[in-house]
Amino acid sequence: MKLISFCIPTYNRASQCNRLVKEILKSHNEDFEVIVADNCSTDDTVALLRKIQDKRLFIHTSTHNVGSFLNGLNSCSKATGKYIYYTLDKDMIDSSNIDSFALFLQHNDLSCGYCEYLPKPGSVNKIYSQGYDAICSVGYLGRHPSGCIFNREKLIEIDYLNRFSHEFVGEHCNDYILAELASKGNAGIFSEQLTIPQISSEAAKDKSLTIKGLNSNSYFTPEARLKSTVNQTIHISDLKLSTKDKEKLTVKIFITGIINATFGYRDLLRNIDICTHYHLEPRKMMNSELISIGFSFCKKYLERTKPSRKAANLKVIKLNLYLGRAVLFKMVKMVKRRFHA
Repeated sequence: MKLISFCIPTYNRASQCNRLVKEILKSHNEDFEVIVADNCSTDDTVALLRKIQDKRLFIHTSTHNVGSFLNGLNSCSKATGKYIYYTLDKDMIDSSNIDSFALFLQHNDLSCGYCEYLPKPGSVNKIYSQGYDAICSVGYLGRHPSGCIFNREKLIEIDYLNRFSHEFVGEHCNDYILAELASKGNAGIFSEQLTIPQISSEAAKDKSLTIKGLNSNSYFTPEARLKSTVNQTIHISDLKLSTKDKEKLTVKIFITGIINATFGYRDLLRNIDICTHYHLEPRKMMNSELISIGFSFCKKYLERTKPSRKAANLKVIKLNLYLGRAVLFKMVKMVKRRFHA
């Protein structure tokens, strides 16, 4: 069994996928495989990949387009390595750090983790203990999917192919998978430059094939952020954690959710490159709209999560006070930071 399976779902990104695969295969390490799951591309993606002569490369093609969500899961299902490294076809990998990454995985018994995008000089790899610490460090972060690490056997144990529906988890289920795996084993963060995500100027030229404007797949809208935060709260209620840890984790993901739904949404709409990538018109958001979104988010969140929080024995009144206090402190801190900037 190989140590690493680099899993790449792809669709109509022939040059980028070809570039990514060739970069990975530059490594002389023989303890990995590259799995490409092509989602019935109409360009020359498969033809280009088949020109690559390397026994570490395996190409799987769909007979019909199954959508980006299922194709992502399919890429992982084809893996045979001990660990899965998941990456989108438009991103890149620094092959010179594959050996270091392999040593990191060999020396640590991990359930899951991720690779830092822009590690600071002198950064060290980190290991977090199973349970609350591991979940807080890698789960429900809303990170870009590239660079996620899954222990393949543990991934199979949680029945990821059948349990995580597109309707419940959204376009990418990595947040939920990482949280669940972190509840079952240690999590790790690899702090060397392995994963290189597409920069915003490149994203503007390479428009999204999945998200086009404010459609149902637009994960960044306030309503989508609300739905995600509500579903993460429901998911937390089913994890094997103490009531106290569930309360703390619920507060944490609520704060992340409301910040993403307000300031995060405002910042995205200001970014011309990102808006172009997602087929959007950039615009400025008024403070009144920001406040309205935040108020609506709080109200709807408390309404929609009351049954799951009650079922998990989370004290509703106590938790509501925790949420209100935490959000107030967070908002004041952000306003002070922006004022002094």
